[in-house]
Amino acid sequence: MMKWDAINDSTEKAVKSFDNIKKALKGLMEIARISAPTENDLYFKLTLDNIVVLYGNIIDLITNESGIKQLKKKLHDLEISKNTPLKFLESND
Repeated sequence: MMKWDAINDSTEKAVKSFDNIKKALKGLMEIARISAPTENDLYFKLTLDNIVVLYGNIIDLITNESGIKQLKKKLHDLEISKNTPLKFLESND
C-alpha cells in the first residue's frame, strides 16, 4: 500500500510543479506585456517566441519517458540541486 501512496504523492508533486511552470510562464508573459510599448514591439515578439518554445520543450520533455530518464541522469551527474543558481542565464554563450 505504501508504494501506491508514494506514486500518488509523486504524481501530485509533478502536477503541482507543472502548474507552477505554467503560472511562471504566464507571469513572464504579463511582464513582457507590461514592459513592451505595444504588442508589435520586436522585443515583445521575441520574448513571446521564446516562452512558446520553452513551453513546447517542457511538454516534449515530460511526454518523453526516455528523455526524462536521461535528464535525471544528467542532472544527477552534474550534481545540480534546486538551490543551484542559474548562472548560465547570465552568460552570452
